[in-house]
Amino acid sequence: MALGLMRSGFVEKNTLLPDEYIQLRIDAGWGIPEKEHVRIALEESLVSFVKRIDKKAVGAVRIVGDGKLCFYIQDLMVLGESRKQGVATELMREAMRYIAKIAAPNAFIGLMAAKGLDRFYQKYGFLSRPNEKMGPGMIMFHGRKGELSEA
Repeated sequence: MALGLMRSGFVEKNTLLPDEYIQLRIDAGWGIPEKEHVRIALEESLVSFVKRIDKKAVGAVRIVGDGKLCFYIQDLMVLGESRKQGVATELMREAMRYIAKIAAPNAFIGLMAAKGLDRFYQKYGFLSRPNEKMGPGMIMFHGRKGELSEA
C-alpha cells in the first residue's frame, strides 16, 4: 500500500520482502540472517515501512512491540547510495505517525541508535542515555555472551 510520494518513489506499508530486508542488512553491514527467520520477523512485526524508488527497496524500518504500551523502532536501514537524501526522515515520519495513532498515553518508544546518529533521533523527541535520570541502554546478542557485533 503506497502511503506517499516525497522526492521520488513511494513509502509503502507492510510490503517489505525478506530478500529486500536481507539486502538492506548486508548494505548496513549487519550480517545475513536466515531468510525464514526474516520472514517470521517481518510477519511478527507490528508494521514495516519500505521506501521504493523505481520498485527498488532503498530503505526500510520496522516497529515491534505490543501495539499499545511498548514500541521499538527497529532496523532503520537505508542503502548507501540513497543516504543523505531524506529517506530515513520519510521512514521515521511514517513510523512516528503510526505509533501516534495507536499508542496509549505515556507508552514507551525505544530504539538503539547507531553510533553518531543520536541527533537524528533527538529531532523526534528521543533522549540519549545515560543521562541524569536514566542509566545506559543495554543490549545483548543471543549466543554471544558479552561479545559486541560488528553492527
